[in-house]
Amino acid sequence: MLKYEYLQIKNFRGFKDLKLNNFSRVNLFVGKNAVGKTAILEAIFIHSGGYNPELAFRVNHFRGVEVFKVDPLKSSETPWNSLFNEYKIDVPIEIISNNKKGHRKTILKCLNIEKRIKLVENIRKTTFGGANLSAEAIQVLELISETSEGEKRNFYMIIDQGRISSFPVPLPPSFPCVFLGAMKRSSFQEMAERFSELTMNGEFMNEIINLLKIFEPRLKDIKLLVVGNVPILHADIGMKRLIPIYYLSYGLVKAIDIGLSMFSVRDGVLLIDEIENGIHYSILEDYWLSISKLANIFNVQVFATTHSYECLAAAHRAFSKSKEYDFKLYRLEKIKEDIKVIDYSKDELETSLEMGFEIR
Repeated sequence: MLKYEYLQIKNFRGFKDLKLNNFSRVNLFVGKNAVGKTAILEAIFIHSGGYNPELAFRVNHFRGVEVFKVDPLKSSETPWNSLFNEYKIDVPIEIISNNKKGHRKTILKCLNIEKRIKLVENIRKTTFGGANLSAEAIQVLELISETSEGEKRNFYMIIDQGRISSFPVPLPPSFPCVFLGAMKRSSFQEMAERFSELTMNGEFMNEIINLLKIFEPRLKDIKLLVVGNVPILHADIGMKRLIPIYYLSYGLVKAIDIGLSMFSVRDGVLLIDEIENGIHYSILEDYWLSISKLANIFNVQVFATTHSYECLAAAHRAFSKSKEYDFKLYRLEKIKEDIKVIDYSKDELETSLEMGFEIR
């Protein structure tokens, strides 16, 4: 069962009210720069996290924003200002999704001073760590999670003199989700951990190797070695010694990141920003065929973005060869201050490609 069939995003980034319908197993977003492709992935990431308000802070890291100066004395300045449409932090963000199990809603709010006072009082009553908190000197983002079953939970991200904490401790999400950013790939430590987990389930190793062989036909195996106390993946390409993967192509490193992430989010969601980066156009179709196969093997729903006409055309050709065309293309267009979404069926996309229409 797909985790997402419908998504509505309100007051988030450049979206006042965006609705997306009829998601498939693999979904690709196209459109001009600054139209909101990455923002859709960010909204899904926050929403998939379920109960963790810190994810709203982490999405800026995916964009390469490493540092944000926090001044608790300026109540109008918060690290999450940029998440709110037109920086209107007094209007809550809402992310709503539907699937066959029902609907879920995530609401993000900035707390005013009155609500911060009540929160600090509650923390002092229920924990030992709130004695030094001052409602005037902290900034708080509230996350409210609601489900169609009537469940409602409140969680808070608190920034106090640069320190970040959550109250209460967030619950684990109902399904896993990984975001592979255009500017930030997984660390070698993360890839090593995912590879170790994959190794314990050896039946799937060949599927990952087959993906990597698209980039390096000589590849025989992948091994995990420790170099200078750092676990690093190495490739066996038939030489007398193993080669660290970062000495091979960027495309291969990206592919192993995707393959290992696909395994780690079994029965969950994988988000890939600029999926074509580092991939030569001549292998895009085989690349998409492998992604399609892995998504079905591991029961993963994929959401990705691209700027490449060759990439979206290759995706259409690849999924057309599958038993089921479980692929959907969405084009985002900015019309004045609103974002319009155009989704393409298989036949509509086929016709657009044949006619040479500009659909990126």
